[in-house]
Amino acid sequence: QLPSVSKTNVGGWHSPSVLQERNEPALREFTETLPAHLSAWAQQFFALETPLDPELWQMEIWANCNETGHFNKANDHFRSGVVVSAFYYLRCGGAGVGGETVFINQQSCPLNIHSPVPLREQSFAVTPEDGDMYIFPSWLGHRVNPYLGQQTRISLALNAWHPALNVRKK
Repeated sequence: QLPSVSKTNVGGWHSPSVLQERNEPALREFTETLPAHLSAWAQQFFALETPLDPELWQMEIWANCNETGHFNKANDHFRSGVVVSAFYYLRCGGAGVGGETVFINQQSCPLNIHSPVPLREQSFAVTPEDGDMYIFPSWLGHRVNPYLGQQTRISLALNAWHPALNVRKK
């Protein structure tokens, strides 16, 4: 078994970011289906005229397993070259058990500003269900609310980069 690493997780087990190198059939199948999804997302998100070559995606994949009370602190995954992140939810624990993923608009106005006009929402929560996948730009902030279910909550996460998308941190 892989050792747990400590990143943004408060409790739970977080694998090292090496699952893309594993040969278990389910992981191999998952890894092989990702490039086409990432290319389709990138074409739409960046308004590219031609699709990116799926063969050129590089990625790192890890697993998160949370028990009751575990959560993840706010973070983003942006670093030079990494343009896309994603979550795939294998087991969410059922309805009404918390563990919502909250995407954070880091460009919105602070909540303590009074304005007569509506401001952009600061955050958007999603309640994932088994089999859901969310693909998003790596610089989008997010956190996971405390999980309250009784089953182990299992998700896979990834960061990816492509040589045609030379996005760099200043």
